[in-house]
Amino acid sequence: MAIVINGSGTVTGISVGGLPDGIVDAGTLATNSVDSAELINGSIDAAHLASGVVGDNTPAFEVYMSANMTSVGAAYTKMVFDSEEFDTDNAFDSTTNYRFTVPAGEGGKYAFHAHMYISGTGGDINDYSQIHIYKNGANIAHNYQHVGGHSDGNSASVILPLVATDYIEFYCQATSSPNNSYTIYTSNNITRTRAYGYKLIGV
Repeated sequence: MAIVINGSGTVTGISVGGLPDGIVDAGTLATNSVDSAELINGSIDAAHLASGVVGDNTPAFEVYMSANMTSVGAAYTKMVFDSEEFDTDNAFDSTTNYRFTVPAGEGGKYAFHAHMYISGTGGDINDYSQIHIYKNGANIAHNYQHVGGHSDGNSASVILPLVATDYIEFYCQATSSPNNSYTIYTSNNITRTRAYGYKLIGV
């Protein structure tokens, strides 16, 4: 069939299968000539999009302690998260400072959560445990939990806007009576002392 262009600009005689690859590109198409109504369902997926067009929740990490923390008392004590379940951008320092640092170009809003399993002996019924999330050395979120000489869990969560080089750390404390000893356990048969964080998308 011959290709015909009439006086109004309508083209006939061309089927989709009749065009060689590369004949029609972005420069050939009029502005807004292709919209969602022209596309077949499923014709555009992640494989057809440029790298970075579809976001993901990274950087992301989950960490835990390899050993119990003993004799936790009134002093604010950094939690030694020295083991990693995953760390997508190698942004969590699990060997020296036990902190997450926002990598270059990864500023945005982040969600963080920390949980600890604490147990003590001989404590006063009014004893409390505390878990804290620090941003750049300052206490930004925390939670108090009655512990009173028995075993209990304590958790804290926060969503924060962060920029590159901001860092997040996790601290714990127990307001204890004299001669009391509290231990933060790596895990028991129910829960694990751990922390995680990830970058949010779409906000």
